[in-house]
Amino acid sequence: MATEPRKGVLLIGWQARAVCALNDHGAAVTCVLEPADIPKSRLLGLSADVVVEDVASAECVAAGLARDGLEIEAFHRICGAREKTVLPAALVAGARANGALEPSSAVALRDKSRQKTLLRQAGVPVADHWVVEDIRRVKDFGGSLPAVVKPLNGVSTTNTQRIDEGCDWAELARTMLQTGPVGPWLVESWVSGAEIEVDGIVRDGNLLFFAVAPYLANLLSVRENEPVGSVALDPKDHGEQYASVRDITERSLKALGHGNGVFHLELFETSNGLVFSECAGRPGGGLIYASLERMFNIDIYDEWARSVLDVPSGIPANLVEPVASYGWVNLTAPQGRIVCVPDVQKVLEQPDVVVAEVDVAPGDLMGDVTRASNLRAGRIVVRASDAAAVGARLREVVNWFAEEAVIRPQEQE
Repeated sequence: MATEPRKGVLLIGWQARAVCALNDHGAAVTCVLEPADIPKSRLLGLSADVVVEDVASAECVAAGLARDGLEIEAFHRICGAREKTVLPAALVAGARANGALEPSSAVALRDKSRQKTLLRQAGVPVADHWVVEDIRRVKDFGGSLPAVVKPLNGVSTTNTQRIDEGCDWAELARTMLQTGPVGPWLVESWVSGAEIEVDGIVRDGNLLFFAVAPYLANLLSVRENEPVGSVALDPKDHGEQYASVRDITERSLKALGHGNGVFHLELFETSNGLVFSECAGRPGGGLIYASLERMFNIDIYDEWARSVLDVPSGIPANLVEPVASYGWVNLTAPQGRIVCVPDVQKVLEQPDVVVAEVDVAPGDLMGDVTRASNLRAGRIVVRASDAAAVGARLREVVNWFAEEAVIRPQEQE
């Protein structure tokens, strides 16, 4: 009996968990990656790759494939599992209809202005927003303050700033131009409320699973050195909240045209109800995947791979009820040259810590983690009896790690 050939999948952007999930389903993965990611791909045993300057550029990806003599038609699916590669994957697949997402949906899941326009047209509560073509003229955006200025297609809180009354507009423009383009930028009206993340799975337009997880602090609070992390809520203890989140999530996904795959969505809980913030068509960042797997027995990367390969979802008809609460958080350390930090084993010895990663080592330079929500020294998952206990332990371990870290200030070098 002939063996069915492995389906070729082109994964744009290095993501180890995505490669493993696709391999587990028998896919033959070719990865488009940047030079810095080559050692990681070799460690995983990936031999087929395409090296390009910028995986977020459809132009660079198309040119790299051509250089290597690879045809788009040769791949069963073309996909991306990172924020910056979902849209390039859809654009490269184009009319060949072998993309994991339709180009129109991928655009809606990436461009913040397009998202909010579609949501408003669908009647979903969303902040007022304006596109500013030149950051040097942001003061003329047309709305009132406070507001938020951000990239149209940014990642985490990089280049995202709150604007208040008395703003020094020239200084704001100078700051944004240091790491961002002249334009265009997005300005949104400020939304007062607690920020939550929603991670889930949608197939054939049906919401199969989602988890609600309030952030420990709103993401922009990273500027005040607040921790970046969240605590997943147990549906049986928060039924009313899950019901309202389900409603706005289903409406949002429908408006964005995202009917197959996984998603990471953010909402604000305000005094007037839930307000849509952003939605991405890929697995959530941080250690969200590890927290969900332990609490709900859901492998978000496996479900992502299944949607890419058009394999039925593996979610059981009757989900097992959680027996504990879980949450994750980024570990941080002061700026400067690292002399020593707790290693993974020491972090795991802390009460209730079940997963630990330490990303820095002696000799490394620790940057300013308040600049963006994805900057960190490590990250953990905590297990406890309820959400309040998880949140408290996350903060305690964050403080312990920062206090244990020995840092030499840069001015002493």
